Amino acid sequence: MDRMASAAVQEADLLVLQAVTASADRRLFGAMKLQKLLFIAHHPREFDLKSKRPLRAFPFKVYKNGPFSEAIYASVERLKVERLLAEESRDTRRLAESPLSPTARDEGGPVLKVRVFTAASNAVSEVSAADANDRRVVREAVEKWGWLTGEQLEQLVLIRTGLTPALKGEFMGVEWSRFAKAAADRLPKYRPEPPAAYWRAQQQFLMERPRLIREHGKGRFVAYIGQRRVGIASDEIVLYKEVVAKEGGPPDYIGFLSDTGRPLVDGFGTS
Repeated sequence: MDRMASAAVQEADLLVLQAVTASADRRLFGAMKLQKLLFIAHHPREFDLKSKRPLRAFPFKVYKNGPFSEAIYASVERLKVERLLAEESRDTRRLAESPLSPTARDEGGPVLKVRVFTAASNAVSEVSAADANDRRVVREAVEKWGWLTGEQLEQLVLIRTGLTPALKGEFMGVEWSRFAKAAADRLPKYRPEPPAAYWRAQQQFLMERPRLIREHGKGRFVAYIGQRRVGIASDEIVLYKEVVAKEGGPPDYIGFLSDTGRPLVDGFGTS
């Protein structure tokens, strides 16, 4: 039986599946990432996509991590029942496949855990039953912004939409289009450029962090310009000055070698 002839899988579900199949190795790291990529597909112009027609598959509301749609989780559950999508929980501190912060809090999950979605081998052919334009805008959202982590995507969405903490508190739980209309005079009239160099440098550090801890131990700072590591030292200010003197400009990112990446949490720098 054609799956689209069955009520078990809806067309919107296939667009969730499209987001996963368009990701590297048909695997997507994080419910937050899934939520934000699909939100971006609903707002192609605001996020520099070429597609003209926005996705209209999911209702979003203002929530604690920005725009959020409960319907996406319902789609995930139906896809899991039909064995088109698998989901597992992974420890962010030990995840080498994706540059996730070890302190990342995934949408709807426990601390230090991330939900990893993997599409079944037959998922690509199943996705073809969805509307071609909808598939295209989802795929474009993943291709343009899918290199970001869930946390970085959250930052991107907040930057581009203008959803400040104050607005979030005021409009918590409000349907997104109602929020955008009510707060129109307080939202940005232009689209700020995201800090891509910072994000790429941060990702490089997160991917190298486990190896650098083994090689250099904990409690040291590491500097990057783009994806190039340019220095390592026990003092952050000293490292910053060394990079400026050597490279002619400041580093894009300085990371800290520890289990969490946060000096005070790990007991460093408290004396």
